[in-house]
Amino acid sequence: MWAEYARLATEEGWTQQRIAEAKGVSRQSVVNRIKYAALADEVKSLVSDGFLTEGHLEPISAICPTSDMSSWLTPAQITLELAQFIKYQAGKNGGKSVKATREDAKRWKEFITYAETTYNALPTETQLYDKAVNGQATFKTYSPQAEFVQALTDKKARSLAGVKEARALCSTFSR
Repeated sequence: MWAEYARLATEEGWTQQRIAEAKGVSRQSVVNRIKYAALADEVKSLVSDGFLTEGHLEPISAICPTSDMSSWLTPAQITLELAQFIKYQAGKNGGKSVKATREDAKRWKEFITYAETTYNALPTETQLYDKAVNGQATFKTYSPQAEFVQALTDKKARSLAGVKEARALCSTFSR
């Protein structure tokens, strides 16, 4: 179904409103279904296997980092990891409600927002004093933003505590 919505939009040039009217759904449903058509095959299979519904996908696919920290966490990774977590919970507890998924998504948004705020507060590059060589002061270029993203990636930070731990590892914050 999602592929058909995407096909109508891309190949046929239909507007979201026209698709909504033809399919008898809301325009927001069309927007979401076109977005779901681009999801990873693993996520799509979790839907077809009954672990996820569109209700689960809506809150997790809405999480989208705004800063350029993609080496740490991309929207595709967020969706896949949360979808896998829902499957894990379903196997452990017999299912995961959409309400519980919204709470998970809310926690992810919180730690991603904290990471973005921290990232945006850092300079892109700065010059740091390096030890004097032969009586001459030297400086080296240092990228606090890149160091923070690397710490997030290395720690595989997926919680507020993990982001704070990555932040503490950065030399910019420990001075």
